[in-house]
Order: sequence, then C-alpha cells, then structure tokens
Amino acid sequence: MIVPIRRFTLVELLIVVFLLAAVAATAVSVLDGADEQLRYDDTRARLSALRVAILGDERPEGRARASGFVADVGRLPATIDELLARPPSVAAFDPAFGFGWRGPYLALPPQRAGSPPRYPDGFGNDPGDPNHGWQLEFTPPPPIAAGTQLVLRSRGGATLGAPETTLRPEDGFVDASGLQVRVVFDDPDVAATLAGLGVSLRLRLHYPVDGAPAVLDSTDGGVFVPLGLPGRSALDFAFPSEQIPWGARRLSVVTAAGAPFGSGVPAQVLLLPRSSLPRFEMPWSVNP
Repeated sequence: MIVPIRRFTLVELLIVVFLLAAVAATAVSVLDGADEQLRYDDTRARLSALRVAILGDERPEGRARASGFVADVGRLPATIDELLARPPSVAAFDPAFGFGWRGPYLALPPQRAGSPPRYPDGFGNDPGDPNHGWQLEFTPPPPIAAGTQLVLRSRGGATLGAPETTLRPEDGFVDASGLQVRVVFDDPDVAATLAGLGVSLRLRLHYPVDGAPAVLDSTDGGVFVPLGLPGRSALDFAFPSEQIPWGARRLSVVTAAGAPFGSGVPAQVLLLPRSSLPRFEMPWSVNP
C-alpha cells in the first residue's frame, strides 16, 4: 500500500516564512536597543569624565585634588580641544604658583593608529570639529568669564535622547569675600612697628585668569590683634568680593604699593566650591 506524501501548501510556507521574518526582526530590534543603551551609558560615563576634567575631582571628607581645567587655568574651556592640548594663550603649569595648563585632562578611548586624539560621545558623533561632536552652550555667550554657565550636551542617538550636564559658576568658583586670614608676626606690637616704618600692609591672594597670574589684595591694612604671647601679635585680613577659581591658592604679605614685605613662607589655602571658606593663621616676619 502506497502512503501519499503530504506537502506544505503555499499558504503554509508563507506563514512559516512570515514567522521566521518576525522572529528575526524582533531579534534585530532587541540587539539594536541593547546597542543603543550601551552607547547611551558610555556617553553618560564620558560626560562624567568631561565634568571631572573641567571642574576637578572633589574628594569626600573635605579632601580634594586641586586640579582640573578651571582650577589650573581660571576659566571654562572654550572647546574640548583645550582639554587635550594647551591653548597658545595659556601658560604651562608653574609649581611656584600652583596654576597653569597641565593636561591632557582626559583619558582617551581607543584610537586608530596615527589618528589625532579625539574624544567623541558614545554614539560616535564626531564631525571632526574642535568640540569632537559635543555641543557646548555658554550662558551668557563668550567671552567666557567667572560667571559663565556651561551646558555640555551630546548629540544623542536614534531613540534615547541626548545626555547633558550643566556646569554652574558655583561649581568651579569661590567668592573671596568669605576668606579671613590671621597673619601672626614675630613682633609684640606689629601695628606700632608698621606705623614707625610708615608702612601699610596687604595680604595678597594669587590665582589664575586665562592661565596668567592675577592677584587680589585684602580690603585694608588688617586689624591689629594683641595675642598676649611673648614677641607675637597679629593682623586680621579680609578680602573683597571676587570670583576666584577653586583650588590651592597662594597667599603672601605685601605693602600697600604691592612690594613684598618681611619674610616668610607663602601659605597655601585650599578654596573649595560650595563650602564655607576657611579661617586660618599664617606666620610671618617683619624682618627681610
């Protein structure tokens, strides 16, 4: 007895093909979605690295690494290129003052051999411009100043949007008006000594503006403080309102005319953003 062989009908074959195509399309969609999410997460991680490169790395428990473009140069970067190569107008890092460009500030992703350094977002949006595909929005528009706000934004992907981060002035700058310093002199009555010399003193704060040295002097000659200690007295100094880039800043004693006075080791004060400014003492001698 011959058993007839049953064959698929054209309709059944079309149904099978349709089901296989649907499964394949679903798999491709899932893989595309997973790839998009990975690129989005990579972009957010690169945004965080850019934020640290620009503002520095604040550490817990009041400790901080006084680095980052703002702390070193005294302004926001005009382009991403400035984080990777020193701008011609900015001096190299000077250890004596503790500021100047000391990049590159970014660890680059894998690069093609022989290609220039690039830092695009995780989606690969890089048309070759000085911002490496990122969008930099300054408010107010340039020229960049201490009060400038920066929104740093990716161009985004197909579905998940464009990650961004906002760098506000208070994230990288400190108002010097909260800084109070007591300078302790090796003199029982420094006020009388200075009066006899016909000298008025100022306390000078050194900081960078566009990578170049700048100074801010205290508001007056200081307030005399008799300490009641043998051979010691002090002057208390305060500063006017001025936006100073955060970081380790150098202090020295000068006359009202700006000439160095006496002798001592210039102090370093760490100014932290969004924190109360310190009150501290620094020793100084009236003698050269």
